[in-house]
Amino acid sequence: MLERFELVAEVVEFLEGHDGYPASMWLARKDTNAPRLATLIGRDGISGLALWGGCVINAGNKPLEGTMIGDILVGLVALIHCYIVYLEMVLWDTPRGRKAFGLTPEFASASKVLAANQGLYNGFLAAGLFWGFYLGAGGFQIKMFFLLCVAIAGLYGAATVGRKILFVQTVPAVLAILALWLGL
Repeated sequence: MLERFELVAEVVEFLEGHDGYPASMWLARKDTNAPRLATLIGRDGISGLALWGGCVINAGNKPLEGTMIGDILVGLVALIHCYIVYLEMVLWDTPRGRKAFGLTPEFASASKVLAANQGLYNGFLAAGLFWGFYLGAGGFQIKMFFLLCVAIAGLYGAATVGRKILFVQTVPAVLAILALWLGL
């Protein structure tokens, strides 16, 4: 599974200066989920680089592999948004949808098209999180971007619609951000 591959001169120079390890002290692995992604892990198991199509996209002194708690929380946020999509696009004007959002039948009927549009946007947030999850080690920045989008949207929703959104959307997203950032 681990194999050496040739690197462009700039990356080799970077590796030689990174944590004092010469390029020969690094292991290279291709990510099976993202063929253009290569992960370089220092033989110490901590130092690492993620390369995408020859460009360095992540460098640091922490493991680049997904973290269990962080990935579980990212998956939870994505699944929450899939459920929100279902509520807004399919169940909006049903008794279950009206109960979830506290709507009258008249308002639900009149706003059904707007809710479906809103549901589509929530679907894009879920898709972005699943994309980051799919990329494995190279998806860190993508997961962080979409989690920040979720957190900001949740803050706006909590300020303009209701505080419940803060706990359904923002809190799980912030917990996932912290878990990923801390490498948990």
